[in-house]
Amino acid sequence: MEDYFNQVKTNSLQQLFAELLSSRKEIAKHLDNISLVNLHAWVKEGLPYHKQGGRVYFLKSEVIEYIKGKSLKVHQQKRKGFFIEVCVK
Repeated sequence: MEDYFNQVKTNSLQQLFAELLSSRKEIAKHLDNISLVNLHAWVKEGLPYHKQGGRVYFLKSEVIEYIKGKSLKVHQQKRKGFFIEVCVK
């Protein structure tokens, strides 16, 4: 059982390092040029990020998963007059 958990942990770390970290500007550009202010607001709302040397970085896969989950909530709240449209390239 311990070998299984070590293997899962190793695979997760390998996957994390296989995907490069993206800066705030790169992620904002990837998300159809949203403003850095909006990106910061999303971080406060729970957008996953990683800090290195006082700088904030993102994994594109985590950002896309967050947006997918957020868009489901937005569609549920659409009747309340709340709607955000984000295009992911």
